[in-house]
Amino acid sequence: PEFSDELVVDPAVEAQCGGNAECIFDATATGNINVGMETMTITNELEIQRTQTANQDPTITPGTPITIVLGQTVQYVFSVREVDAGDTVTVALEPIENTVVPSNTDIVVDGSIVDNVQVFVLTWTAAAIDVNVSLQIVARDSNGGVARLTVPVTFCPCNNSQPCDPVEPGNDGGESRFVRQTCNCGEAYTGEVCGDDRDECVAGTGCFMGVECTDVPAPDTGIICRACPEGTTGDGA
Repeated sequence: PEFSDELVVDPAVEAQCGGNAECIFDATATGNINVGMETMTITNELEIQRTQTANQDPTITPGTPITIVLGQTVQYVFSVREVDAGDTVTVALEPIENTVVPSNTDIVVDGSIVDNVQVFVLTWTAAAIDVNVSLQIVARDSNGGVARLTVPVTFCPCNNSQPCDPVEPGNDGGESRFVRQTCNCGEAYTGEVCGDDRDECVAGTGCFMGVECTDVPAPDTGIICRACPEGTTGDGA
């Protein structure tokens, strides 16, 4: 600032201003430390805005879309590029609106930074899900830059190793990119996620009228028919 050499600086003012020249000048010229502190706040905010304006957002290179079944562990490999020298980048999972991040997820660094690119590995073990979920990766640099990537997921939620029907054409999961498939339970199981034993005495043909019927427990199928009513013969079916 002009004429600063002509001012006598109080060491206490210099200490409070932390060596900031604009703060020291205004506080000394006006005799009011509050004026100097306000000047320092404004100049610091302007410097932050200048840095953020010049800052480039990080970029995320996606991996292969995830296809996973209940109980399976999958790894999703992706990378983050940060071109601004000196910026540090943090990476985390954040839910998109009206969803949650599924449990049993973790992101770790894989190797060192090469040509401003850092590789990361997302690990997820799929547990039962009864809410809307999303896997959104968010990379933030130390100067306010942000990059977001929603990982496409196809999830088969069936218990007891039962298969799922194919995904319907055009179903990409919408904003969450999370597609929950429909279970196709075999003869031994029933329920939305094939978690219940199908009672073939009730759901199947059963036995002959009056014959006691016992269901064969899953994973096997079939029924056991007891003795025929008195005066009849046969296998009870």
